[in-house]
Amino acid sequence: MKNREGKLRFFLLIIAVVLISFSVPLMAENKKTKETDYTDKDAWKGKGAEAKSNYAMYCSPCHGDTGKGNGPQAEAMEAPPRNHTDGNYLSTRTDDQLFKAIKGGGPAMGFTSSMPPFDNLLTEEEIKGMVKYVRTLCNCEYKKIGAAR
Repeated sequence: MKNREGKLRFFLLIIAVVLISFSVPLMAENKKTKETDYTDKDAWKGKGAEAKSNYAMYCSPCHGDTGKGNGPQAEAMEAPPRNHTDGNYLSTRTDDQLFKAIKGGGPAMGFTSSMPPFDNLLTEEEIKGMVKYVRTLCNCEYKKIGAAR
């Protein structure tokens, strides 16, 4: 009887070890997935971040979360950041002009260097996505009314 009981305990122990050995890699896989999901650090590296995430990372410190030009760094700047919700202004700018401003920074458009270039941080496709995102903030498209500066 003791021998049978000992075999049963041994068998249960083996099953427990097997179950644990299978569950540890599964738990590690879940942890790995959570660690590789999008994070703010990934936006700095340009890893698969969407335009809205890139905007939150790169633009919101100056332009604000909603694009009104009221980000936490805005007061320290030599010129106030552009209000991206201002459809009257942004409708006078082509997508190419917005692309050039993001890629080359303020100086590329004849503005202050407070707006840094992002060509070394974002791909051209990501910059195009940013232009589209800014268009959603202003809810506007380019109109050939008159060029504003």
